[in-house]
Amino acid sequence: DGFAGNEIVYACLEILADSATEPNLRAERGSFDEPEILPAHPAVKFLSNPNPEFSIEEMIGLVEVDLGIAGNSYQKIEYSRRGEPVEYWRLRPDRVEVIPDRDKFIRGYLYRIGGEEYFLERRDVIHHRARDPYNDYYGMPWLMAAAGRIDLDNWMRTFARSFFEHAGIPSGMLIMNRILSRQDKRDVRTMWRQENGPGNWNNLVVIE
Repeated sequence: DGFAGNEIVYACLEILADSATEPNLRAERGSFDEPEILPAHPAVKFLSNPNPEFSIEEMIGLVEVDLGIAGNSYQKIEYSRRGEPVEYWRLRPDRVEVIPDRDKFIRGYLYRIGGEEYFLERRDVIHHRARDPYNDYYGMPWLMAAAGRIDLDNWMRTFARSFFEHAGIPSGMLIMNRILSRQDKRDVRTMWRQENGPGNWNNLVVIE
């Protein structure tokens, strides 16, 4: 809702995604002050050409957006017959589950899609995590810290839209002409919230 339903959030994440692709990717060795650049390093070749469908800029941008929305970004590595990494593909973070291990920390990953489950070895997955001091295996989405303000902004816009769509007529007052039990009151409140809660403000109420 924050990314797809709020233009400010969308713009901020898009700016982060675009700016992350600006630095040139290169391999170095040696000291920080006197690095030796290795232009033909296989890691640069591998990372610069993710797969036939995505460029390095698109892949880095997806990593940034995934970290912002989900707190985690995953890429599946594909190998050649000689066992060399040749491609990597994005995995949707909402479909990935980390499988903990007592000795190895992470045993692997479970990927669910279309009702099917696939086990992925730890070495076959690149896992980027946003910082979360309270979780050992998953990162905290960047948007989580601002989720309350984003929700409020979205609700205000939704409420204002609903208000004007209904000609500015405010919701009314519900009066019952008999004594209600506690269960009756709970039922009425539940019904009222469902029919007149967020997304349904200013609905026409029909009372028997």
